[in-house]
Amino acid sequence: MNNPSDLKNLARATAAPRCNFYLADGRRCGSPALRNGRLCRIHVNKLTEAMARRRRIAIPNVAAARTIQVGINQVMRYLWEEQPSVDQCGKILYGIQLASSSLDKPKLK
Repeated sequence: MNNPSDLKNLARATAAPRCNFYLADGRRCGSPALRNGRLCRIHVNKLTEAMARRRRIAIPNVAAARTIQVGINQVMRYLWEEQPSVDQCGKILYGIQLASSSLDKPKLK
């Protein structure tokens, strides 16, 4: 650390903008934010993964039988990939059951 350029780099690193993510205990992350960004690499990745997960398990419009099938496929994928609790599974499947039971039944001639 005797080199003046090392001190200059250390001062620049210390002055770098910090991640704006707040942890569960109320503290800020403290890692350096990405250039021209507000979050560090870890929290950008976590946010991107969470958004992708939400898109995969988006709740379809339950007004039509076709979208009920789409919803069932999404739930099966969610159950396989995310392995939620039994309580969460029950709530999801109960919602699909209610939606499918409220559909107009085709009339037989």
